[in-house]
Amino acid sequence: MSAAAEHEPPRDLPACPFPFAHRPGLVMPAEYERLRREEPVSRVRLPYGEDAWLVVRHRDVREVLAGPAFSRAAAVGRDAPRITPQDSGGGMLDLDPPEHTALRRVVSAAFSARRIAGLEATVTATAEELLRRMLAQGPPADLLADFALPLSVRTICALLGVPDEDHDRVASSSRAFHSTGELPVDEVGRRVQATFDHLHGLLTERVHRPGPGLIGEVAGVLAGGDGPGPVELTWLLVGLLVAGYESTATQLVNSVYLLTAEPERMRWLRGDRERIGPAVEELLRYVPLQTAGVFPRYATRDVTLGGVAIRRGDAVLVDLTSADRDGDVFADPDRLDLARPANPHVAFGHGAHHCLGAPLARLELRVALTVLLHGVADLRPAVAPQRLLWRRTSLVRGPVALPVTWTVPAQSPAQVPAQSPGSGSNTR
Repeated sequence: MSAAAEHEPPRDLPACPFPFAHRPGLVMPAEYERLRREEPVSRVRLPYGEDAWLVVRHRDVREVLAGPAFSRAAAVGRDAPRITPQDSGGGMLDLDPPEHTALRRVVSAAFSARRIAGLEATVTATAEELLRRMLAQGPPADLLADFALPLSVRTICALLGVPDEDHDRVASSSRAFHSTGELPVDEVGRRVQATFDHLHGLLTERVHRPGPGLIGEVAGVLAGGDGPGPVELTWLLVGLLVAGYESTATQLVNSVYLLTAEPERMRWLRGDRERIGPAVEELLRYVPLQTAGVFPRYATRDVTLGGVAIRRGDAVLVDLTSADRDGDVFADPDRLDLARPANPHVAFGHGAHHCLGAPLARLELRVALTVLLHGVADLRPAVAPQRLLWRRTSLVRGPVALPVTWTVPAQSPAQVPAQSPGSGSNTR
């Protein structure tokens, strides 16, 4: 634990309202910088549930996510702090090792380096098809609706083995999992249940009639009869579907929004495909995708974190976006540096609950940016930044739509500029 002197803050003082107010765009709320410097573990009150400790520094966030003194399973049955009326947990996310490890092992092979690499040709073909269609329709186009969302849903459905005719159904139902007010509460519940029922039906069907994808593999485990039951396995599939769809699509759109803000960034990346991988990592670090910390942990014993005494049973909420702007870890953290040499970001979490689908998200982002960079010579925003509408009632932060335009498709990679803009200024 922290070597700082332990102290016990007064618990009868009002907790600070959280999440902090976001300005339009991708600017981090100013409160985070002050908290990292002065109060790295502070009391907050979310719209729903009990008060929590908010953890904002990189080293403390990693300690909570990997430390044995903090439990996800302990949140079950509690009025956990959250920004949605409904609990956002479920399935593998509500378990600790060894139960979590056993359930995760059922699907971990599908996300191995070899299996993900085998999907690259499919993801590339899908991205190229969507771009051709977008170009054929002519500008302006909505990069979110016309490219990012269909690419994401088709990629995760291909991995899972969801039939092509069900893609629209999946997209409509799964969006409810990120809603904090976009949909009425009863509609969220209906769509969540519809997603569960749909995947449960596919899983049950493939127990009797083997089919492709991860659902077929999980059906084999279920048919064996000596592993997790159908409800646990269905929630596992639901979690993979939700994590692999809207978050990745929104991250892609946010990335393009930042890259097109300074066109030299696009030209620099287009000059060498090897730059795209590190750029994806920096964009993952830089983009504040989450609107607030989610999936709180509970202290299983009295501990000291960031100099603060946390009692057994206290709720603890980590903020990954704040951790990834920690100046003790990242030089000039508020600058988008596409050539950043080392990037120990926690955009995908840390520890036992590190995002299982991270390799797939990285592949999809890298392929999508490559196809866009080399398929359109002058992709650029079709509206001024101040005219963009930003989502305000979602767990993920991004524009409602990203209108883009272009003049002509790219004929060949642009020349690399004399000086790299990789360490350009902080933009929006």
